[in-house]
Amino acid sequence: FIMLTPSGNLPGKVAIISRFIVSGDRNEFDRLFKVHEDFMRSQDGFVECYLLRSTSRQELFSHTGWWQSIGSYQKAGKTEEYKSQIEELSTLAEMVDVDVYAIAP
Repeated sequence: FIMLTPSGNLPGKVAIISRFIVSGDRNEFDRLFKVHEDFMRSQDGFVECYLLRSTSRQELFSHTGWWQSIGSYQKAGKTEEYKSQIEELSTLAEMVDVDVYAIAP
């Protein structure tokens, strides 16, 4: 799990899309991820998020978080609470990929 710093100016809403493999205790992962989502929902600029699970690979997940701007996401990501949550989640899941997406013109 990492904090993204995209290049260039990204006007408007952005989606942070990550895929990861959960290899630790699934119940503990669910508990920690709920805490993380609740924290993100409380941050300025947060819009909505979805946690998806692969239908063919039960250990593979995708998370999409929508933000009003890349700046609002980055501000949330600089907090100690965010960093601590990501550190805990990293003990149970391995990041496959993550990137910032903007709505295509």
